Amino acid sequence: DPLASDLGKFMLDVLEFDMKNELVSTKSEYQRIDVYEVIRPRFNDLLSYRKSISNDGSYESLHPELYRPDRVVFLDGVMQSTLHGENAYHEALVHPGMFAHPNPSRVAIIGGGEGATLREVLKHKTVDTAVMIEIDEVMVNVSHEYIPSWSDCSPFSSSAWCVEDPRADVRYEDALAWFMDRFTEDGSKKDAGDDPFDVIVMDALDPQDNVPFAKALYDNIDFLRALYNSMTDNGVIVMQLGESPSLNDPADSFGIDENRAVITKLIDEVGFESMHIYEESHSGFGYPWSYLVAFKSYSNRVNWYLTEAEVEINIHGRILPDEEGKSTLQYFDGATMASYQVPHKGFENVFCRQVPMPEECIYFQGYRVRDDDNAPVTSFELKPSGEKGFGVYAKVDIPAEYLVAPEESWKTVKFPPTTFEVMEELVNTHPAAEELKDVSEYMHFYGCQNQVHGAPE
Repeated sequence: DPLASDLGKFMLDVLEFDMKNELVSTKSEYQRIDVYEVIRPRFNDLLSYRKSISNDGSYESLHPELYRPDRVVFLDGVMQSTLHGENAYHEALVHPGMFAHPNPSRVAIIGGGEGATLREVLKHKTVDTAVMIEIDEVMVNVSHEYIPSWSDCSPFSSSAWCVEDPRADVRYEDALAWFMDRFTEDGSKKDAGDDPFDVIVMDALDPQDNVPFAKALYDNIDFLRALYNSMTDNGVIVMQLGESPSLNDPADSFGIDENRAVITKLIDEVGFESMHIYEESHSGFGYPWSYLVAFKSYSNRVNWYLTEAEVEINIHGRILPDEEGKSTLQYFDGATMASYQVPHKGFENVFCRQVPMPEECIYFQGYRVRDDDNAPVTSFELKPSGEKGFGVYAKVDIPAEYLVAPEESWKTVKFPPTTFEVMEELVNTHPAAEELKDVSEYMHFYGCQNQVHGAPE
């Protein structure tokens, strides 16, 4: 019952709005669609809105964009997005995964009937084709009429409506069937010659939705294998996973987040080499929203862990500007990406409440290290090692998988992959960088190399 969901609880039952207008309420073959326009006195007021649409020279009239009523979209009673939060939501959904790929030219969108996901994908100048598979054509047309800014590509495209952009290929079909028909061994259309995708964005139902289609999306290994098969060797998939967990939530496998637990397990099973969860708190839902990105190749981690400055450079080089040469991104930037790179404590707590507890939680949760499974720094000594100078040697036998001097780990000097590559190139090609050779040799002789960020560091 839509009235028993968000539509009833957060819209129809609320009496303190300064303004509440129903813009449209209609039913398609697949779902009920509602769009409301509201002014919440907690954030705005009707008097300021009226001033903003006047021409009285007031601050409000000079900055009308700050006083617009909010617009809220509901599908079958479940809130989907808001005017004041949709930029943060859709940019968080699209751009972390897009920038994790070095050159995304072919992108698929599953769902995305509002058009905003397509809008964000098309902002990347590397994109040649964006295939959007949305089952409900009515939803796309209603969105174009009542929430037009969601699918407005006019600042950077020759087409005002993103659906009509020359790079957009919008198909009103069942996305599950579309992928499984083309990218499974027994798919009836597997010889159709469809090129693989660099990035796939799932902008469909929340995994918490209690409907059969949500189960088909998130608990369907055949569908996930079809997605995996449809991707290039360094392909990226990103999806939204609903409301973020809190510190006091049980494991995802118990309760309404079961589908989130299932999809993360299946992503690992089908062969994705790296998986990351992050959240965005400004999406307009009243609580943080979670997302998951998975890489078919471990090498994508290099781009995932770029510094803030490197992300800003990539944004400047890739995102299509508006007519004034300004970035068309409203929210996403290098600092925002840095906040996505490491999940917060709530995700860790929920993950570690699984039964049985994952092994990594036993060793690392809360930065606690078992005393009987680590080798302290006193287990080592510095000794001459021939022509190379000195080396670190163990004074006792150290079993495999022991942690080495964990109490000293905070003193580590780390060279990120990009710094490592630049240093090596300078030492090998530029005589003026001779002084860096000592740093490079020290790094080789006394350091250790790992690939946590997708490349040597």
